[in-house]
Amino acid sequence: MHFRELAWVLVSRDLIRRSLRSAARGDFDVTVSIGNHANKKVRLALAIILIASAAVFFLYTRWTAPDKGAVDGVYRNGCCSDIIIRDGRVSYGSAALDMKLLNMKFGLTGYVDGQFTSRGIRASKEATAIAFSDQAGKRALTLPIDRQDHTFQMTEGFGAKAR
Repeated sequence: MHFRELAWVLVSRDLIRRSLRSAARGDFDVTVSIGNHANKKVRLALAIILIASAAVFFLYTRWTAPDKGAVDGVYRNGCCSDIIIRDGRVSYGSAALDMKLLNMKFGLTGYVDGQFTSRGIRASKEATAIAFSDQAGKRALTLPIDRQDHTFQMTEGFGAKAR
């Protein structure tokens, strides 16, 4: 079945007329059911397209995810204690939490299920975003500590991935 034929089945004049009549009668609980207006082949084709689209999206996000060790290192700022990131784990103060690293629209971003305070990091249901950037040729990270953004410069990297 061609896409044009599939689109015609989905947006048929008969379906539009019925919907308009129902709306004119004040029946706003109109549901568009493909099963009543299309044959089994169309429903099967739509299901296959939906499943294939979901699979492609899932696989694409897995392939483009950065390596956990891409930002490994010791990050330092004059105001606070060092932040150590190693293999996707963030250590700050006396605690350490896992970080999920993603390529976002504005650059590399890490998400930690915790809040940063001047005393350390504590687990929380609300995730904290850590923005990674390059400043003066060195990797840097920016995150909120006590609800105020602070930037930390990488002072030491781990392994071959260090910058």
